[in-house]
Amino acid sequence: KARAIPLAKARDEARRLMNMAASGQDPRLEKSEAKRKREEQHRSTFGVCTEEFLERYVATRLRPSTMREYKRILTGLDTQHWQGRPISSITKREVLDVIEKMEGRGSPGAAARALAYLGKFFNWCAERDIIEIVPTDRIRASHPTTKRDRVLTEEEMAYVIRAIETEQTVFGPLFLILLMTGQRR
Repeated sequence: KARAIPLAKARDEARRLMNMAASGQDPRLEKSEAKRKREEQHRSTFGVCTEEFLERYVATRLRPSTMREYKRILTGLDTQHWQGRPISSITKREVLDVIEKMEGRGSPGAAARALAYLGKFFNWCAERDIIEIVPTDRIRASHPTTKRDRVLTEEEMAYVIRAIETEQTVFGPLFLILLMTGQRR
């Protein structure tokens, strides 16, 4: 259904289109170019790029639990206001605001993971030539994550060895090797 426009505006538009045709330009090309630009803008919104990233990269390369985390960060409350925006309009300051907001809630570990996931996402977009400037460049987590070593006590080791000896008859020597080396199957 065509939308109604005032008569004066319709005459002005008709005059403009006739002038374009008289100068050798095709008015239909202008309309198709405008439509193409609108479609391109829609394809490069944060929400659409997120869906594509989750489908093409995360779902094909990462575990389901990691995929849930990526999805939570990229489509969750902290980034929800970016969904309809062009991805190229998201600034470094806005990314910092999201990270600082998460840290302010008392979640420095979650903020560090969010920064890592956002960094991977924006780098993926840059690799695909969707954006030129990666807004997560040179942003570091303000709370460094500390790696901890977990060492079993002698009592815990004795318990593990007893459990292995009991289970070895059921599963065999391969199971013993897997348990002793901390491997998963």
